[in-house]
Order: sequence, then C-alpha cells, then structure tokens
Amino acid sequence: MADKEYSDSFTIVKSSDGVVRVVSNRLSMQILNILSSAPCSLTDLSVKTTASKTTVQSNLFIVEQMGLIIPHTNKADNRSMIYDRTCDQLYDTEGTDWN
Repeated sequence: MADKEYSDSFTIVKSSDGVVRVVSNRLSMQILNILSSAPCSLTDLSVKTTASKTTVQSNLFIVEQMGLIIPHTNKADNRSMIYDRTCDQLYDTEGTDWN
C-alpha cells in the first residue's frame, strides 16, 4: 500500500505485522526518518519538518493506519502523544539509512 501523495522518491518499509509497504509522501518519509532517531511529539515533529501541526497530524494518521508508527501517551503530562516508529526500513531512494 502506498501513500496517497506520490513523488519520485520513496521508502520501502516492513511494518510490525510483516507487511512490506511503500511510502512515497515526502512528509511521511521525513516523519519516519525523524522517528528513526527517537520518539517525538506532534509539536517536535512540526518544528523539525517545518510543517504545520495540522499537516503533520494528518500525515501521522496515514502512517499510523499503515501500521508504521504507534502513539503512546506522554508520561510527562498524561495528555499529549509521543509517536514511535514500529517499522523497519528496507530501501530508500534517497540513500537515507535508519540504522
């Protein structure tokens, strides 16, 4: 299953349930790349991607539906969410390596 938005770049990932998926939306790729380093909040992802919170949130929803990330309640405030990557990168056309 591919993202709704297409580009000339893509990342192939294996979701936590073992399904191989193609991510071609640039913002979704950027989010997964950021989450490969450490879990982040919506605000952190918005700052790091320079996209609005609404735009990041809609992409997080898509990537979560694909089974590539999982939200956790932020233990620091018990309100906000922290997002963590649950997939493994198999290939990236831009040469980005999560390992």
